Amino acid sequence: MDPMVLPGVLASIEEAARFVERLSRGAGLAEPDRGRLRLAVEELMTNVVLHGYGDGGRPPGSVELRGKVLVDVFHIHNVQTARA
Repeated sequence: MDPMVLPGVLASIEEAARFVERLSRGAGLAEPDRGRLRLAVEELMTNVVLHGYGDGGRPPGSVELRGKVLVDVFHIHNVQTARA
């Protein structure tokens, strides 16, 4: 699946969760595993938006999500420019 680039704002969290849902469903993950993965990505996005881009008085950056499914491993890669 192609990477997804989203603005680093709270409104992007649901779109990121849908991206991971499509990827995990396509990989055949069971519902409980898809739910846990969705929660992890929602937490990741929330932390980047609130703590990385949150209160600097500057425009938010972007968040890029990439997903990859191997035989028994599911990778989610996050690329963003939020402050540390």
